[in-house]
Amino acid sequence: MLFESFDLVSVLATVAACLVSMALLLAVSQQLWQLRWTSTRDKSCKLPIPKGSMGFPVIGETCHWFFQGSGFHSSRRRKYGNVFKTHLLGRPLIRVTGAENIRKVLMGEHSLVSAEWPQSTSTLLGPYSLANSIGDIHRNKRKGSGFHSSRRRKYGNVFKTHLLGRPLIRVTGAENIRKVLMGEHSLVSAEWPQSTSTLLGPYSLANSIGDIHRNKRKGSGFHSSRRRKYGNVFKTHLLGRPLIRVTGAENIRKVLMGEHSLVSAEWPQSTSTLLGPYSLANSIGDIHRNKRKVFAKMFSHEALESYLPKIQQVIQDTVRVWSSKPEPISVYRESQRLSFHMAVRVLLGFRVSDEEMRHLFNTFQDFVNNVFSLPLDLPFSGYRKGIRARDTLQKGIEKAIREKLQSTQGKDYADALDILIDSGKEHGNELSMQELKESTIELIFAAFATTASASTSLIMQLLKHPAVLEKLREELRSNGILHNGCLCEGALRLDSLFSLKYLDCVIKEVLRLYTPVSGGYRTALQTFELDGFQIPKGWSVMYSIRDTHDTASVFKDVDTFDPDRFSQERSEDKDGRFHYLPFGGGVRTCLGKQLAKLFLRVLAVELASTSRFELATRTFPGVITVPVVHPVDGLKVKFFGLDSNQNEIMAETDEMLGATV
Repeated sequence: MLFESFDLVSVLATVAACLVSMALLLAVSQQLWQLRWTSTRDKSCKLPIPKGSMGFPVIGETCHWFFQGSGFHSSRRRKYGNVFKTHLLGRPLIRVTGAENIRKVLMGEHSLVSAEWPQSTSTLLGPYSLANSIGDIHRNKRKGSGFHSSRRRKYGNVFKTHLLGRPLIRVTGAENIRKVLMGEHSLVSAEWPQSTSTLLGPYSLANSIGDIHRNKRKGSGFHSSRRRKYGNVFKTHLLGRPLIRVTGAENIRKVLMGEHSLVSAEWPQSTSTLLGPYSLANSIGDIHRNKRKVFAKMFSHEALESYLPKIQQVIQDTVRVWSSKPEPISVYRESQRLSFHMAVRVLLGFRVSDEEMRHLFNTFQDFVNNVFSLPLDLPFSGYRKGIRARDTLQKGIEKAIREKLQSTQGKDYADALDILIDSGKEHGNELSMQELKESTIELIFAAFATTASASTSLIMQLLKHPAVLEKLREELRSNGILHNGCLCEGALRLDSLFSLKYLDCVIKEVLRLYTPVSGGYRTALQTFELDGFQIPKGWSVMYSIRDTHDTASVFKDVDTFDPDRFSQERSEDKDGRFHYLPFGGGVRTCLGKQLAKLFLRVLAVELASTSRFELATRTFPGVITVPVVHPVDGLKVKFFGLDSNQNEIMAETDEMLGATV
């Protein structure tokens, strides 16, 4: 008995010793981890690194962020301020909040920061996407015209630039070209971009960068808790990298306006890899500028006018199907189907069967769900799943593109893919098949998740605020769009839609309160100051759109849904554009923002005109932000179709309405 007691005591002592040793080891390793990142500060700058925590070795604060959601950022912002450091998804990150801070980040592209995406996002979108392009190529894709001609007019027939990761001298004029061509072997030798020989395309973006981020919104608050604790600029460690999180208009202004001088674009490694090196998101500098010029034509006023009838038809058919279902629908899931349908059939003009559409949709879901993931290429990892989904998508998309290019069947409008192909040819940059595939995936990605998120938030707010819906209907009546209870034929034109002032206020308020994306990423090109802290060269910077909206002093009662705050009488957003930036800012402002607004306007008009809807659950669901803002349960809603007198088409459903709006 004595020996048994002795053995038990010995075992307990051993276990206790092991636990104490492990605790000490963890504490020491955590301190060394903090010192490892503190030592990266720029010694030539007297300012301190932003406050914040880098979490545990390797994983940083990624686990905190996953479990706390948007509360992670809000708690750290309260603690550390509008600029704080952290470590997420394998990289250090600086989180930035606040209009002035965000202005500095957005306007600093090419000088202070450069664009960055998570590696998974970059890989999945592909190297030819607009998001992965940089510099002049990005500008060309965005604007769609005149990169070289504009520089020739500005600088002359011989000018320097920087393309595809290399300095380049551009030569025009018969005498200059004669000297170059006739000087081979003596003055010059032949050269091609590396990608031309390896990928059969002129736009190698092997220098694309990335890796960081993901976020959550209202609810438990990773970022908000850190912000409260550390302030608007704090450090952390997420997705495998150290990161500085930035909040506040002035801080964000400095980051956004500092591209190319202070920062460059960056995405988490997983995002960057999955989007691919040819995507617009992964491009920087001149390549980014070139690509933006080409892509911009897809969202011109003329292009939007050609898309409008098709978008309206898709939305009308979808709302009619929703109203015909006897059971409630999941609004978020159905909004994803709607935005995917719109992107594939309207924007891209693909003629795919319903079965192929379902397969593409399910595969794309896997792609989107893993765009922001830990960049661990292991069996059964989210990153590997995202890569498989991307490869499957590219095969299906290549088939659809080839069928589209070979089709002789006429169309009554030019879709976005037609415009992209023609724009590339127009500027002597005909896109290769790989570029087209990656640009197509990036276009669907941009239209899919954020549009579905905003559509769901719009419906939820109209459910919560029936007075807003009624005021919207009154505006439609007064503008001749809604007459005798029905949508007037031919009433939806681009000019009439964008003249609806109250509808504009509703859309703006939805995007303020429920911004689909948390923010954006940059990499510091040089050490610079934000909110009294140094941002060391090479660190990742995340500017926080959502936190800035939540803390902007220009907005009264920030947690209240109040569309009239954007009315001409109040115009709460007039005092500084970086307090309100749902589409980002600087040289990387969202190219498709007018298309997104158009889609939301048409959806709101159709809902107000042709249906009634009610919440199918007892209470409204909570909201999470993985990978974008959406209700926890998808928002269960029952829709009812209306006849021309605004009466329900099925009279027997009258008693079921209850809390109908």
